[in-house]
Amino acid sequence: MEARRAQYVEAPDAAPSGEGFSVFLAGGITGTEDWQGAAFEMLADLAVTVLNPRRAAFDLQDDTAFASQIEWEHRYLHEEPHRARFVLFWFPPSPSPEVQQPISMYELGRLVERGTPVEVGASPGYVRRRDVVKQLALSRPDLRVHSTLEETVGAARRAMFGT
Repeated sequence: MEARRAQYVEAPDAAPSGEGFSVFLAGGITGTEDWQGAAFEMLADLAVTVLNPRRAAFDLQDDTAFASQIEWEHRYLHEEPHRARFVLFWFPPSPSPEVQQPISMYELGRLVERGTPVEVGASPGYVRRRDVVKQLALSRPDLRVHSTLEETVGAARRAMFGT
């Protein structure tokens, strides 16, 4: 059995200080499948800190937890020196047309415009997949929108470490 080298940090916990390589798992949370655990397993053999915004328990009605969540995500997506060096976006299937993941779309737009290193995937079952594909074709034609989580993580591994 291969030893794990990746470090796992789940919101609202703080990531360790230092210069290590970090990857943020951005994408659908509310109303979607828990895809972040599978993504971590696919990255577990790398020397990387995996930042997971999906909490094991989160009360959407708790204003304090809500504010803390937004601040945690902002810190690791936008603030130096905490900002993740790489962002993996995954838009999982929408269980209903109402699950559109607007915050993930917003963050993707911000990071793409800033030039952040990213890999992006959107399930064929994600209701706004065509939007993701077209927007990226216009703003970052070098980026391919992958169709499976496995393809997205594989592309992220190659982009981060060439593996």
